[in-house]
Amino acid sequence: MKNMYLRSSEWILLPLVVILLLAISATARSQTSPVVSVTSKPSGATVILSGDYTVAGITPTSFSQNLLGLYRIAVHHEGYETYHSTVVLSGREAVALDIKMVAKTRVRAAMRSLLIPGWGQRYVDSRTKGTLLTIGTLATVVTAGVMHLRYDSRRDDYDDFNTLYYQTRSVEEREKMLAKRYALQKDAYDAERDRNIVLGVLVGIWAYNLLDAILFFPDYGLSVSGTNLGFYPDSNLKGIRVVGTVKF
Repeated sequence: MKNMYLRSSEWILLPLVVILLLAISATARSQTSPVVSVTSKPSGATVILSGDYTVAGITPTSFSQNLLGLYRIAVHHEGYETYHSTVVLSGREAVALDIKMVAKTRVRAAMRSLLIPGWGQRYVDSRTKGTLLTIGTLATVVTAGVMHLRYDSRRDDYDDFNTLYYQTRSVEEREKMLAKRYALQKDAYDAERDRNIVLGVLVGIWAYNLLDAILFFPDYGLSVSGTNLGFYPDSNLKGIRVVGTVKF
């Protein structure tokens, strides 16, 4: 049996061969890693995949990292509703995601503001204005509730004393009770007036919030079931010209 010996030059080449083989193996593994491709309509949207790792890109884009497990998807594009979803990546096969984004519209903003003041403003990314409108509405609702309870209490006091007044048979006693009766009646009227003022403020905030969502929508276009309503500045009239069309 012959013994095998490596020459000095072969000893030098051996580490280089091992490194080369490892590099080729790593390259092969990276080339075979499954690709996650994401497209969107419209293109140019920012897509973020969040899971064990977080990757981001601008559509159309692809991710060649070895992503494995449950990932959350968030796609953002100006003028469109943010898309949210989840996807399970096996890490063994390519995945293609085609996302159709929904355009923001004046009608959707108005409907949101009609339900919850400030929601339509946040919908079009006016977050500060939307938050202020929501907080202002909540504060006014609470104040209106307190004022209504105050009115009920003052009205009950007046009704109770009024019943006692009419049950009194003595004219002299009634004359003594008149001053307090009028004072309680005035308190009830004042409480009712204050409550109505707060309710008026609440209605005003709600109406302003709705008109703001309609009139100051970013693209100034309203489309509902074939009806189009546009708002255009008119220098001659020094105001806003309203143009409407209906499709049949």
